[in-house]
Amino acid sequence: MAGNSYGPDKGYYHSMDREYNADVLMPIREIGVSIMATKDAVQPLVAKIREGASKVEIGFMGRGKGSIFSGQITPESVDREQRQAIRQLAKVNTVDLSTHATVSTGGFAGLGQRGFDESVRQDNINEIKRAIDFAADTAEGGAITLHADEFPRPLFDIEKRDVEFLAHPTEEKDATFHLVDSQTGDVIRSVSKDTIVHIPQYEMEDDGVTPKLDEWNNKIPKYDKEKKKFELKAAKWDDIVEETEKYNKEHPDAPISPEFMHYKHQAESKLLQMQGEKLWHLKDRAQLMEQQEELMKQFKSQEMTEMGKNEQQLVELARETAAMQRISGTDAELIPSKRTKRTLDRVNYDLQ
Repeated sequence: MAGNSYGPDKGYYHSMDREYNADVLMPIREIGVSIMATKDAVQPLVAKIREGASKVEIGFMGRGKGSIFSGQITPESVDREQRQAIRQLAKVNTVDLSTHATVSTGGFAGLGQRGFDESVRQDNINEIKRAIDFAADTAEGGAITLHADEFPRPLFDIEKRDVEFLAHPTEEKDATFHLVDSQTGDVIRSVSKDTIVHIPQYEMEDDGVTPKLDEWNNKIPKYDKEKKKFELKAAKWDDIVEETEKYNKEHPDAPISPEFMHYKHQAESKLLQMQGEKLWHLKDRAQLMEQQEELMKQFKSQEMTEMGKNEQQLVELARETAAMQRISGTDAELIPSKRTKRTLDRVNYDLQ
């Protein structure tokens, strides 16, 4: 029939099709279905049994104590009587049961919103234990499905495997690594292989190998006085790997990873940038302090000069100094000491 939406070319068959063959079709009893546990955990199972299902997976949305009223049902929300009724229904109707642990678990590495946390890991494990207990009471065992959403990591460098996997085609070139504080569990930083890092350059001794140290035993970075910034060298991931291998040979008792070396250089570069800004601001402050001292001396000298003069003499002094210094506007009407005091006040404000 024209416009028929059934047939092998459509991926569907109808019992009236010539190509229809009941033997190649899977009967409804062989198709598994999923249900989500509700306040009355028995009724969803009864409905699927009446539809002819013989394989039913019971899943849960809630975690912890859950909430019946908001639909966040957990295995512990289903009491002993309901579990017994589910088990008996499955036996009488020859239904195979399986369990789907709550979808609210975030994996078993303990990764939470603030990083890795042992309490988060233990809570997720406890959710699986609750699902196992539920499966034991209702299905007397059977399959248990869970979602292991673990910490994201590259796949290309996994050792001892038979099959090569990649998260995406260019992963080997632009994979991202995550650095974690082993004490606090915080995710410190993410490092990408395609990110160029700028490595600080340091003053060296005559041997060209040993870095010069200051009075606090810190390496002395090279500073370009003309450009007013520290000297940095751009390094790609291969450069970082080569440097890491050299470092680990020299420090076999405390080896580090290329990711950590990458982060270390980024941190040092940022620190030097902050130090450069600090030096710049300190230089400005030093200049302001020198200006403040000169203005104070000038102010006191002008006060001494103006002392004992009458009003007319002060007006003439203001005009003469304004003309000499090419001062106009309201400042021209001020006597020299008041003009200086106004400038001194602005400098004092900048130094606050």
